[in-house]
Amino acid sequence: MIHSARMPAIFVGHGNPMNALARNPYTEGWRSLGDSIARPRAILCVSAHWYVPRSAVTAMARPRTIHDFGGFARELFQVEYAAPGLPELAQRVADLLAPLRDEGILILGSGNIVHNLHAYAWGDDSAKPYDWALRFDARARELLTRDELGPLVDYESMGRDALLSAPTPDHYLPLLYVIAQRQQHEPVSFPVQGFDGGSISMLCVRIG
Repeated sequence: MIHSARMPAIFVGHGNPMNALARNPYTEGWRSLGDSIARPRAILCVSAHWYVPRSAVTAMARPRTIHDFGGFARELFQVEYAAPGLPELAQRVADLLAPLRDEGILILGSGNIVHNLHAYAWGDDSAKPYDWALRFDARARELLTRDELGPLVDYESMGRDALLSAPTPDHYLPLLYVIAQRQQHEPVSFPVQGFDGGSISMLCVRIG
């Protein structure tokens, strides 16, 4: 089924797992973002929490909820997200990606452009973002706005700010899957912005 309007591709800075239980400016921003787009036929999510040396697609009809964290409130481990799988879509994803948006599929990347847990101010909600985190976040937004994606792909070549902001690539890589979907002249916007704990960017990137 071909939809008349192309679905956007979205990268969400997911941040602290407790956001699943919280109500704050980030969760309100995500809600507003969801309300601003048409209901997708399906969602293809690129997750920061599957970091393996290959590309793989979850192809189960009923994937279970995996609580990939530790040390948080018991209530968080009781949250279940019983989203049905779509094995036939998973099979297609193995062969193609970009045309899916024209078929009502929302491509969603989940991670963080800046994600340095070693520098994270645990328990300090008022912590100000580090200068290097602010600079890299701003540089990423600048490059995305100008459609200069090369430095973002080779982000380790961008110097100390980049290496501090993404000391491991797991939370950064989902961004690349999303920005790869950008067609010529498609707008890019940042519906959610901010920092958590000084070293986690909550930046959300919308393509289209």
